[in-house]
Amino acid sequence: MLGLVVLAVLIPAIARAQQKTFYLDRLVVAGAPDDGIAIWRPYEAPRSRFFAQMGLGFTLNPLRIRTVAKEAGNSALRRYTKAPVSTQFIDYATVGAEVGGRATFLLTLPFALYQSGSDPAPVGVVGVGNLEPFALMDLRLDVRGMIYRTNDKKWLFGAGMSFFIPTGAQYSYGGDGATHTALNFSMETYVRDLIIAVNTGLNMRPTGVVGELAVANEWTLGAGAYLPLRDGRVRVGGSLTFSTGTESLKGPSGEYSTFFAARNTPLEWLAEGRMALDATRQVWLGGGLGTRLDTGYAAPDLRMLVMVGYYAPIEDSEATAPARRMKTIRDRLARDGVDSDHDGIPDDVDLCPSEPEDKLEPDPTDGCPKQADRDNDGI
Repeated sequence: MLGLVVLAVLIPAIARAQQKTFYLDRLVVAGAPDDGIAIWRPYEAPRSRFFAQMGLGFTLNPLRIRTVAKEAGNSALRRYTKAPVSTQFIDYATVGAEVGGRATFLLTLPFALYQSGSDPAPVGVVGVGNLEPFALMDLRLDVRGMIYRTNDKKWLFGAGMSFFIPTGAQYSYGGDGATHTALNFSMETYVRDLIIAVNTGLNMRPTGVVGELAVANEWTLGAGAYLPLRDGRVRVGGSLTFSTGTESLKGPSGEYSTFFAARNTPLEWLAEGRMALDATRQVWLGGGLGTRLDTGYAAPDLRMLVMVGYYAPIEDSEATAPARRMKTIRDRLARDGVDSDHDGIPDDVDLCPSEPEDKLEPDPTDGCPKQADRDNDGI
């Protein structure tokens, strides 16, 4: 009998401590090493390639007390300065492949290396879960593709779908506790050398409640602008990301509309830079710095990131080896002898028979001088 009494007392306490939270971090890392950090581009490389990327991010106060608390009539809350989630150090691990110049497949597993916060029960806020210092986060599988491109390549459009697998800590802000999906759309254009990309989508996520905050389905929107420098080996830019709820949800104080509700509408900016560390642009280093622009959940007081990524081309190295190709060119020139621009490449294989080859990358044997490469695809 005593055991049943003790169990009856402990079960509600355990349930309170383990109340389901939700996936807190707003940053959806785009994936490829030369994408925007938070904005994915519909551009696809003409040659298939694998890639991997690792990022380390820090956020300060991603979940503030006034986002999850009801302030009216709560005098203790005005003196409370701690945050339910005050710091997060998150590792973003991504692997993927770009296939045939049309599709991208990528897998991203974020995990909190360390996170901290304070239980606001003393000021009447309940349901904040059990914040663990280390927490896995939901695994994300993305399938994306370019669906339309104008003939001049100035406008590109892409679409994709994200699948979230519930691998995350659902009681510690690492997961939504169920499999769900998101639909994504992307558009890209150029203004002179400036790359402009816009993302929008619908994240169909399960309902989660923490204090007075309830989250579920969301509309997402983001825009980025990026300027290539030093022939595309360096790129600087920034982005704005925004989301808001799309339905009415029930919180502890009753039902409310999440559409453009202050606590459900986070907005933040991120300045960033990327740099290729090698001549072939296979290794990329990047970083970002940003802050919130409003008080919506998960928009932090400060966000910092550092990222490193690597491309591995999928191609027949023997068929494209410069030495083998130059031998073929010399043999053709010796046999046919027609070379109008006198660059050592016969007219029947010279892509620019009236303009001499300048021997510069990305292709020193195509017979053409180097051209501007605004989209950094090596063409």
